[in-house]
Amino acid sequence: MLVTGRSRRRWLARNGRRGFSLLELLAVTTIIGIVASVVLPRLGRSASNAKAKVCLDYRAQFNVAAEKFFLAEGKTPKVVNQLQDEAYLGAEVPVCPVDGRRYRLNPITGRIVGHKH
Repeated sequence: MLVTGRSRRRWLARNGRRGFSLLELLAVTTIIGIVASVVLPRLGRSASNAKAKVCLDYRAQFNVAAEKFFLAEGKTPKVVNQLQDEAYLGAEVPVCPVDGRRYRLNPITGRIVGHKH
């Protein structure tokens, strides 16, 4: 039975049925899809930006540890493993969170080479 307009309201009031029409469900689904297509790429960019900031922080920690090493030993560290001490960097040497590579030191300056994200 096809019911439209004013008679539809009477029919709904009599039968006590309430619900969403197919058009209303389609409109809500479309709106949710549009919002998701705008929000999801931004979340992905946020995660990669956070990883790049962590990499930058690790580089700064390495540089501070290299300066501590230079002040204590009187020479620049040649490899990262020389900084693997509680007095400098700690027991665990971190890897780059962006690409998973190990950090390398410039043997002359004792600074991190590469990893500019």
